Amino acid sequence: MKKFFILVILFFAIFTPNSFAQSGWFWQNPIPQSNNLWASDFINNDVGWVVGEKGTIIKTTNGGISWINQSNSIAKLFYSVCGVDVNTAWIVGESGTILKTINGGISWTIQSTGYSIYLHSVFFINDQTGWIAAQDGRIFKTTNGGNNWNEQSSGSSDWFRSIFFIDLNTGWTVSTSGTILKTTNGGSSWFTQTSGTSTSLFSVFFIDGNNGWVSCYDGNVLKTTDGGTNWLSVVSGTTKQLRSIHFSDVSNGWTAGENGKIYRSTDGGSTWSSQTSGTYYSFNSVICIDANTGIAFGEQGVIQKTTDQGLNWNSLVTGSAAGQNEIFFIDQNTGWTAADWGTILKTTNGGNDWVPQSSGSGAYLKSIFFLDANTGWASGSNGTILKTTNGGTSWFVQPTNGLQDYIYSIQFVDANNGWASCGSGWVLRTTDGGNNWAWIACGVVTTLSDIFFINSNFGWIVGSGGLIRKTTDGGLTWFEQTSGTTYSLSGLQFINENVGWAVGGGGQGTILKTTNGGSNWFSQNSGTVYYLHDVYFLDSNNGWIPCGNGAVLTSTDGGSNWNTQYTSDANSLFSIFMWDENIGWIGGERGAILKTTTGGYPTSVEVNYDEIPSSFLLYQNYPNPFNPSTTLRYSIPNETKVTIKVYDILGNEIETLANAEKPAGTYEVTCYAKQLPSGEYFYQLKATPIGGQAGDYISTKKMILIK
Repeated sequence: MKKFFILVILFFAIFTPNSFAQSGWFWQNPIPQSNNLWASDFINNDVGWVVGEKGTIIKTTNGGISWINQSNSIAKLFYSVCGVDVNTAWIVGESGTILKTINGGISWTIQSTGYSIYLHSVFFINDQTGWIAAQDGRIFKTTNGGNNWNEQSSGSSDWFRSIFFIDLNTGWTVSTSGTILKTTNGGSSWFTQTSGTSTSLFSVFFIDGNNGWVSCYDGNVLKTTDGGTNWLSVVSGTTKQLRSIHFSDVSNGWTAGENGKIYRSTDGGSTWSSQTSGTYYSFNSVICIDANTGIAFGEQGVIQKTTDQGLNWNSLVTGSAAGQNEIFFIDQNTGWTAADWGTILKTTNGGNDWVPQSSGSGAYLKSIFFLDANTGWASGSNGTILKTTNGGTSWFVQPTNGLQDYIYSIQFVDANNGWASCGSGWVLRTTDGGNNWAWIACGVVTTLSDIFFINSNFGWIVGSGGLIRKTTDGGLTWFEQTSGTTYSLSGLQFINENVGWAVGGGGQGTILKTTNGGSNWFSQNSGTVYYLHDVYFLDSNNGWIPCGNGAVLTSTDGGSNWNTQYTSDANSLFSIFMWDENIGWIGGERGAILKTTTGGYPTSVEVNYDEIPSSFLLYQNYPNPFNPSTTLRYSIPNETKVTIKVYDILGNEIETLANAEKPAGTYEVTCYAKQLPSGEYFYQLKATPIGGQAGDYISTKKMILIK
């Protein structure tokens, strides 16, 4: 009886509303993800958080063997994370962003200093007392878990990059101009320590009141054994930026940074030895869990771990990093991707596993197309066309008569008739399954980015400068259509001989639509300035477009209106394939493949206002009757285990909308019942107070769906 509901949860607070959603798109490659990672903090050997760009939050409970994506729609760059136990942690970032969790990251609430500035580092000594180091010499302190933040006078206007405390009184912060400040009274006053350098200082760490270290922009390490009264500059062996430093005890530590550089010390930082990290991507954070075990995080989602003192660093990221240029599925389970460096990935389980296939080519593959489970083609740079007749187990080259250009798009309508668009204005045509390809001029010498045939006769191409050409004789001749734009077009799709869309960019997200086979094209408002690479419509109403900023546009009215879907990908998206209104995949830079089972709609949204209700209450849904969505509101006066379930009129459970511990507050849950039939339904709230309060609160109400 399970049906797909799209869950949206809203939490209210006294500040200006801020909403954030769990994306309806989840990562399938690489795992856990490929956004840049900026900071990490581990509670113990197993439990830790890592944060990064575009709202990236990932958590591990087994030392990095597997990761839980806790990212949300606050698409900000997170600079720092600090946890005090397995449940409680804070994150800070750009635009004054502060997030807090008290349930291990299941949900995050918003806090504020009152300033929309860069918050670079956060450190908590316990669950109540913490500090934030920020731009323009600002330092903030809280003594009530972040509910209120008070600015402290640093006496500096420098941009502080890192802050660290060893107890409630003693701490240090470092800046971009070589400044080191220390406090011995919890930050009430700060005094300068002589660093001996004016270079930017990235990271500060102390193991006790005397022994501390700072990593520097110039590749050196600063060391103190007297609480910072004296700092000694130590040459690490590199001039590259060292962005993070961490010690497990007074002797053993690592520092890591630019270009995958990582160095280890076993004598308290007096000397450093270079280690082979296994990557050339820059590290932004390193954690020294113990004398043997370390984990480093950085650009493009790199995660490297050692368990043997750094003799070997192994990647904890699985999957391909090759840019995913096109995705194609023949059913809900079986699909392929065409990617950079001759990479072809295949899945037979809906993308749960993506397995590399041997293409035998090093070409940058731009397009892939399959007729059935066995027969398919891929195309790319240097005039490359590959074909398989066994589902990709083996691929063989089809000659293109000396063509050296990119072949950007390839399509077949049956086993014999196919076409490909090229980088120099040529269209390739075959009538024998690709054994022979004929070059056909279409009247221009420019990039032809995409080609689409609705049948063996009618087809279109799009390209640079707003080019659109059409054929009605199977590609033998092509005639110009007026697009009305000079922006380059890169994506194209028709659902019949009359209705189609073309997308592109060049300063704005260009969307064009035709309802008469391209005789006339009119612009649709995308609402974005980012480049649009591809377009996919299931029918005359439902369509999706991947964007250059990692978002997805979606329409349910043929493109008259476009809404933006959040994804947790910070990279450009190049391709999209939708199997139905719920199931689809997107591909893009840095190997990104994400899947949706909700049509891309979010699975949860939270807004924080911090208003504490006086009693339990389940409100009537609104609107009621509804189609297709309705909002359920409830209030809880204290920390509570909340369960909300929906039932049909026979008492069969349809879906669980909430099942988590929540702090006191008022929440809303919006149900999308698009796939349910009209009728009466019931929703029930069960609230179990946490911490010994007696008695469950249970309330049930009726709602009516009318279609």
